[in-house]
Amino acid sequence: TTNVAVGYNALGKATVSENTAAGHNALDVNTTGASNTAVDNDAMGANIDGSYNTAIGYSALLSTTNVSQNTVVGYIAASGALSSNNAVAGERALNAAAGANNVAMGYRALLSSTSANNTAVGYRAMHTNTSGTPNVAVGYDSLLTNLTGANSVAVGTRALTLNTASNNTAVGTYALYNTSSGTPNTAVGYNALAANQTI
Repeated sequence: TTNVAVGYNALGKATVSENTAAGHNALDVNTTGASNTAVDNDAMGANIDGSYNTAIGYSALLSTTNVSQNTVVGYIAASGALSSNNAVAGERALNAAAGANNVAMGYRALLSSTSANNTAVGYRAMHTNTSGTPNVAVGYDSLLTNLTGANSVAVGTRALTLNTASNNTAVGTYALYNTSSGTPNTAVGYNALAANQTI
């Protein structure tokens, strides 16, 4: 089958087929990577031999060279050196050199994460997480300041927002909101244990 290339230098070095590139420098250095789709300027701009990736958005999946099976949608989303099997949607979501098997959905969700096996859904969910894994954050600013904490679940607007510890579960708006180093805790309901900090 054939390639489809639309835009200056799109698929400029391709030697294999079944790629689609639309945009200035989209998939421009790709040589042996197959079955990729890149839409917008500089999307998948560093890919050489990675396959089965989809990148939609300016500089989406920009720095990845040889990984596969990522789906990325958003302005500068996943622009770091990403590993395989990630699903990303949102401006600058999962923007660092992250590991595999992450889900980041929302504006700057998992922005700084370099780890694997995290799920962040919501505006700035797990925004500052670096090496913490595995965690689940669903909701606006949930697990916002988590850096290295692991095995925590936050579901709800600003649940576990100030958390830096591990092994906490918060379900509900503002649940365990102020908990920083306290662990292990479980809070269910609006404002549940919201004032707890270190216990």
